[in-house]
Amino acid sequence: MMRKIFGGAMAFSMIGAVVLGGVLAWSNSQELDGSSVVGSITWAITTAGTGTDGPTGDYIGPDDDHVVWVDNRHILNTGAPGDFSLEFDPAASKVDITDVTDTPAGGPNAPTDQNNCAVVWFGGTVAEIGNHSVQNPGDLIGQPFRIGMQVHPGAPTACMGDTVSWKATITVKTVAQ
Repeated sequence: MMRKIFGGAMAFSMIGAVVLGGVLAWSNSQELDGSSVVGSITWAITTAGTGTDGPTGDYIGPDDDHVVWVDNRHILNTGAPGDFSLEFDPAASKVDITDVTDTPAGGPNAPTDQNNCAVVWFGGTVAEIGNHSVQNPGDLIGQPFRIGMQVHPGAPTACMGDTVSWKATITVKTVAQ
């Protein structure tokens, strides 16, 4: 019985010391003011000047959805020291088909040919070339990427010879410092 009383008293004393010690403990704090500059992003889509960059001049097709690579470029981080490092984000990049024109019949300013060959018959993709890399501000060689086009199965024969216009949206994201 004594052991129980002694054990209970000891447990009660420890709980009391912890609770009262926490309540009666002294503390002190100080404040610090500061400011930080938000980094910036400056980049460009370039050719590396190797002769393998830019439009390839390849024809797209046939209508079996295989990708024909039509343009090769580089992402160049043109930022200054202190700006963000960047990396290419192929998952967020995209190609939109904007128009289909009957170029042979109407020349470069031809009207749309979407009555005969709609934009839905075409698709595009953006992919990186080689190893994925981080581009630091001022790097001289950028991350290479390419743009591919495809003709979807079932495209009408009226699409043959038409010019497909597209717009690529290339996305980069910042890398933690």
